[in-house]
Amino acid sequence: VDRRQPIELQQKFEQNPELRIRTMQQRSYSFIPHEYRPKKKGERVEAFVDGAWRLATVHKLDKKNHPYLNVDGYLGEFTNTKIRQIKEGRKWTDDELRRLEDGILRYGKDWNTIWQKMDFVDRRQPIELQQKFEQNPELRIRTMQQRSYSFIPHEYRPKKKGERVEAFVDGAWRLATVHKLDKKNHPYLNVDGYLGEFTNTKIRQIKEGRKWTDDELRRLEDGILRYGKDWNTIWQKMD
Repeated sequence: VDRRQPIELQQKFEQNPELRIRTMQQRSYSFIPHEYRPKKKGERVEAFVDGAWRLATVHKLDKKNHPYLNVDGYLGEFTNTKIRQIKEGRKWTDDELRRLEDGILRYGKDWNTIWQKMDFVDRRQPIELQQKFEQNPELRIRTMQQRSYSFIPHEYRPKKKGERVEAFVDGAWRLATVHKLDKKNHPYLNVDGYLGEFTNTKIRQIKEGRKWTDDELRRLEDGILRYGKDWNTIWQKMD
């Protein structure tokens, strides 16, 4: 935790094609359907991965209609887990909806953080928060509108759409992509793991930090295989 920041882990993953290939190959397998067999590519389902039900998308169906899934927030495809249709839980209260909206505005689409910080631990599961967001168009519109603003460039002004930069958001430097440039070349950004666009923050070019040790690379790879692309969890759990 004292040696690296979460953004450095993500940068190293993006800048190291061999690491990306190795981790995605090791986490890329088909699912065995149990109580439900998906019917088409692109279908949204629930998959039991790493001890919890998580939302997933059908990546492909093989010749025998055996499903391959992409699990939200994880690398590649996964193996030997239960699949079920998305289930609607008990009715949401007005207070739960308010806390969910407040959590999205604070933490973006980080469902585990919202679950922990916004008093859902004894009431809901993280997957239920994500489901409610996906199934409620008014909530999506409200939260994305409130978090959708342009950035003010400080030490660096992006030059083109699609450029990768670092943006200082919610107290930390985070990787971001230039969503668009207006007529005055004023940048709008999409920040990784957050909703929409953001406002009034510093922007800088992606910086290469100090050299990575073999031990750090090993722990990073182990972390990706355990936790997917959850950089904050890898940062906390993998020393």
